[in-house]
Amino acid sequence: MKNNSTLCNFFLKVTLGLGMLCFMLSFQTVTAQTNCSGFAVVVGNWGDASLQRFNGSDGTYEVQLATAVGQKVNSVLQFPTPNGYLYVGGYEEVKVADAFTGVTQFSFSGGPFSGLTEQIVIGLDGNAYVANEGGGPGSGSIAKYNATTGAYISTFISFPSYQPNGLAQDASGNWYVSTRNSPNEVLMYNSSGVLQGTVTTMGTTQQGGGLKVYNNELYVVTTGNPQTVKVFSLP
Repeated sequence: MKNNSTLCNFFLKVTLGLGMLCFMLSFQTVTAQTNCSGFAVVVGNWGDASLQRFNGSDGTYEVQLATAVGQKVNSVLQFPTPNGYLYVGGYEEVKVADAFTGVTQFSFSGGPFSGLTEQIVIGLDGNAYVANEGGGPGSGSIAKYNATTGAYISTFISFPSYQPNGLAQDASGNWYVSTRNSPNEVLMYNSSGVLQGTVTTMGTTQQGGGLKVYNNELYVVTTGNPQTVKVFSLP
């Protein structure tokens, strides 16, 4: 493909903690700034905090976009589309990188960063919501940031006993949070962050991983034994 005027489809494989929801994401059209395949799969590597790009059609390796993107890479989100940046969560941080060059554009600052930075979601209000697992039970949170500057806005939800992992929002503005530390649950909150109830409890052998709302259904990746993807119909 050719240079700046050429369009290519850019597909992100999002690693959400120990689970993956890559099959749930749609293709997005972006303006190519470098040569690329018909669409690409970007994989975040936990060990060396790198971003690797693969050909989306046949899986062949194309290029390392970046290395040492923060301390670790634990989750990746593309926003906005087209021409979306990569929002990269790691350990107590979020770095925002150019999707084609891998160059860091800015970092999130302030707020209750503690422990692993789990799933990142752009809410219906255009702000970025970040699940922070915390340093142990009772220190986790969902924090709200300005998606275009990385500035901390507020702590949206605090958890008295849970460590949040997955995060998703439905078309009505309701939020869903998967947690670990017994009980391992998926909780539902309204658009103001007020707890509405429990979607499911997974018991002691499974933990909630990444979440995705698609076609009015909630997809829940579970880790532990067994590892599954559970689907729940939303009201």
